[in-house]
Amino acid sequence: MGRPLRIVQTKYPYHIITRTNNKEFRFLNKKKVIKLMAKYLNMIKKKYNIKLMHFVLMSTHYHFICWLTEENLPKVMQVFNGTV
Repeated sequence: MGRPLRIVQTKYPYHIITRTNNKEFRFLNKKKVIKLMAKYLNMIKKKYNIKLMHFVLMSTHYHFICWLTEENLPKVMQVFNGTV
């Protein structure tokens, strides 16, 4: 049995975390990775109309806090994680 669908809302912000595979150290050249992620986050902000409040890149994961203006979080994450 699968887990229940996530409730997506626009009233409160989301704190989103994504980790690397097996918690391995992946982001060796942090400056290049930050530039690349910033480029895609700006594209996604415009395309899906999200309000990005904070973004932090760690060695094995990233965090960001955002507000949704539409109930499109699964699509936003699919596009972002699929392109970066």
